[in-house]
Amino acid sequence: MKRKKKSSFKKKAVASLTALMISGLIPAGVALAQGELKAELVAEQGTIISGKPGETIMVPIMISVIPFGTNETSAVTVTANFDGKPSKTVSFKANELNVKKQVTLEYTIPITASGTVTPRVNMTSTDESGNDKVVDEKADNVNINIIQAPADTTAPIITLENPLSGFYNAITLPNRFAFTLDEASEVFVNGESKGALQTGRQELDLPVASQGNNTVTVSAKDAAGNESEPVRFTYFYDSINPLVTASADKDLNEYGWYNSDVQVSFKASDVNGSGVASVDEPVTISAEGADQIITGSATDKAGNVGTGSISLNIDKTAPTISGSTDRNANSNGWYNTDVTVKFTADDSLSGIASYTNPVTLDEGESQSVEGIAVDKAGNSKSTTVSGINIDKTAPTISGSTDRNANSNGWYNTDVTVKFTADDSLSGIASYTNPVTLVEGKDQSVEGIAFDKAGNSKSTTVYGINIDKTAPTISGSTDRNANSNGWYNTDVTVKFTADDSLSGIASYTNPVTLVEGKDQSVEGIAFDKAGNSKSTTVYGINIDKTAPTISGSTDRNANSNGWYNTDVTVKFTADDSLSGIASYTNPVTLGEGESQSVEGIAFDKAGNSKSTTVSGINIDKTAPTISGSVDRQANENGWYNNDVTVTFRADDSLSGIASYTKPVTLGEGKAQSVEGNAFDKAGNSKSTAVSGINIDKTTPEILGVEDGATFTLNQVVNWTASDSLSGLVTEESGTIDTSKIGTFTVKATDRAGNTVVKTYTIVYNYSGILQPINQNGSSIFKAGSTVPVKFQLRDAQGGFVSSAIATISFKKVGAEAQGNVIEAVSTSAATTGNLFRYNATSNQYIFNLSTKGYEKGQYNITITLNDGKSYTVEIGLK
Repeated sequence: MKRKKKSSFKKKAVASLTALMISGLIPAGVALAQGELKAELVAEQGTIISGKPGETIMVPIMISVIPFGTNETSAVTVTANFDGKPSKTVSFKANELNVKKQVTLEYTIPITASGTVTPRVNMTSTDESGNDKVVDEKADNVNINIIQAPADTTAPIITLENPLSGFYNAITLPNRFAFTLDEASEVFVNGESKGALQTGRQELDLPVASQGNNTVTVSAKDAAGNESEPVRFTYFYDSINPLVTASADKDLNEYGWYNSDVQVSFKASDVNGSGVASVDEPVTISAEGADQIITGSATDKAGNVGTGSISLNIDKTAPTISGSTDRNANSNGWYNTDVTVKFTADDSLSGIASYTNPVTLDEGESQSVEGIAVDKAGNSKSTTVSGINIDKTAPTISGSTDRNANSNGWYNTDVTVKFTADDSLSGIASYTNPVTLVEGKDQSVEGIAFDKAGNSKSTTVYGINIDKTAPTISGSTDRNANSNGWYNTDVTVKFTADDSLSGIASYTNPVTLVEGKDQSVEGIAFDKAGNSKSTTVYGINIDKTAPTISGSTDRNANSNGWYNTDVTVKFTADDSLSGIASYTNPVTLGEGESQSVEGIAFDKAGNSKSTTVSGINIDKTAPTISGSVDRQANENGWYNNDVTVTFRADDSLSGIASYTKPVTLGEGKAQSVEGNAFDKAGNSKSTAVSGINIDKTTPEILGVEDGATFTLNQVVNWTASDSLSGLVTEESGTIDTSKIGTFTVKATDRAGNTVVKTYTIVYNYSGILQPINQNGSSIFKAGSTVPVKFQLRDAQGGFVSSAIATISFKKVGAEAQGNVIEAVSTSAATTGNLFRYNATSNQYIFNLSTKGYEKGQYNITITLNDGKSYTVEIGLK
């Protein structure tokens, strides 16, 4: 419900006092020691002291020292205050008698329906020696009239500020809560009085919370007894942590172990609490280890955190196992008696549960025994002892000649007796190598075999007859070859033969050869005993065809058909029959265009062939190149815009193939651009255009923002900087604030970039002075003269007397609000619209005549020559 607006009055205002004297009196007949004093309290003359219930006012008190006994007193200090309020002191020098000195004491008028209150002034005094000289035997009281507002039937209104709601715990629950009162009232929380509180924002301790829902009810009762509508807020207080349990996703084995990753899940409950808000997500435990503690947490809606744990034993690593035979095999890897295999096992984490017992093997090849070890976590590892060979049976062996004898039982070449051996289990380790017999009669050979297990067996081959002597034969060409060993016409080869024992049976006839390389003719002679002899006439070379020749450069020219270094022309020659005797050596060419080289080849039979390699272009000289910028830098050697560097190139032999295109540079110091030129032969030349300085960024001014406003005579320092080219103007300074107006400060860098900051100098305006209230609540009688006053100062606090100020007056409302009439000026009204300056009060004054103006609300606007305007509202009634 919207309340009626009450009459306006000034808080902490001290009204004028009538001739009201309150004194601490001494009963008749009381004797006091010299130096004791009496403090007399005298109110300032004027009207009565007035104020509203709950209002804090300042009361001026006059204190003086009156001696008794003699006219001598010590220097003393007097302390005075109202109950519960700050004290004020006043000092008197020795013998400073009957001198009234004023202190202003603070007093808060109680909330009461009475018309007056008479608070006591408490006083003590201390002389220089520290003795208390208190004379306050009779109460010293002040009469203060209480201005009661018209009958108040409107209940106060309480507005909660951010009332508590939701869930809280011991940490998050605030200690206090806040609300606003629209009038001074006695406040109750859950029915318990918290005393009288003033209008505006208040804070109180939050009642002690209990587990569960808590409701806080706040109400108020004003001085007239009107009770507010109670306001409430409810919140849930939770001091209990949630209960968390942890569980694994599978059961452990009989030994209490896992052998794979374990997922641990968490569940939570919050009995009689705020309820579970969140629980940790399941976690997968991969790390191996014994007695691992895995902890999860849960948070309830009030923010309490509970934890729960589980202990895990995880062993994912298989045990180790090894096996071995009871002895080593022989060098062939075999045994010839039974073999026993034994195993050993170990596990460094969960320990061994079981492993394979010893195993004994009998005769056999490539036998193996598997051993298995299992740890207490259920992990297993196997190993195999393999390649165990056991053979206890001897091998077999037989022998024979390499061929049968002829019909007469004779051999005419050496005879080799070979043996074969076999062992079906371990295999043959060794047996007698072949034995070759030469000429002789009734010869024999013995053989023996051993298997890989060491067993042996022997046999003999008998009755071998051998005759090995062959007949003789020779052959020759019909003429000699040339110096290179070649013929260039057909060649005939002839043979002769003889045998001293059985005689010749036959031999080869003459043979004629045609063109060919390394040709040969074999001649054979046979004796009557079946022996034969052959001979061959080798190296007969006949060639009647000329050779071939070709030439080429040592590399290909580039895509433009040019070389940029010396070129060697090499030749290759071939003759598929007699071969090459000689051909032209490599020839190296220097710089030149369209060059050629001729080559010639000869074969070993004297034939020749020639060829020419032409069209060879060689340029070994680099092109020329130069570069330049598109314009000159300024006198400081800087540019403030992008710079383009352009290059030119030339080549007098092969010509230019390419060169660097124009390059545009942006901001930077001491920049350079390299240009490269390539001729058609691939030669290159580079050049650089350097020392290019480009700064496109304006300098920075600190201490003065663009459009800033400063107060007259304010000390304002500024600095300027440029991080690239540097400044050509001042780097720092102090702006001139000695006169009002709008001014600039400027900085320029070496590249010519400039920044300008504009600022304004104004007066320090005090605000409207009494009798006009700054809050627009002042009411004046229509037709009266209203004194409009204000002060201007500079930044140092000094008064400004030279300003030009004008006034304007405009109606903005039909009816003035309120009843209190402010004091008016008895001086003559000011004509025109200019304020005058009063050097005594340091004020600008304009006595505004309201004669002829209607009742209502008006705006007074003060315009200063610094460009600022200030408006305050008043009412005419």
